[in-house]
Amino acid sequence: MFGKKPAQTTAQPHSAHIGQNIQIKGQIDSPEHVFLAGTLEGDISCDQLTISSTGKVTGKITAKAAVIDGHVDGDIQVERLQIKSRAILKGSLSYQTIQVDEGAQIDGNFVQTAAELRRDVVALPHTDR
Repeated sequence: MFGKKPAQTTAQPHSAHIGQNIQIKGQIDSPEHVFLAGTLEGDISCDQLTISSTGKVTGKITAKAAVIDGHVDGDIQVERLQIKSRAILKGSLSYQTIQVDEGAQIDGNFVQTAAELRRDVVALPHTDR
């Protein structure tokens, strides 16, 4: 009661949600997770990015992690990239780790960054068919 300090809370960043009917022209910079179901004409830089099947980006994407199930026309630079089956990508992909689901359409270059290259790759035995 008396002499007690109020408990301090740490503010957690909230996700930004860009709905399906929203169109943005410009740049997005966010330290948090961005969910995009609408259209962005411009660059985006964020911690985590999710682009739904209705989402579309025309511009450069920079993020720590990205899950893409929509359309991207531009370069992508991420640490962890997951490309879902309905994704259509056009541009250069720069990543440390990548997962591509069957059905995804990609027209561009793949560049794995050197920071996290795996050194523990095991050679598979050769089999004659």
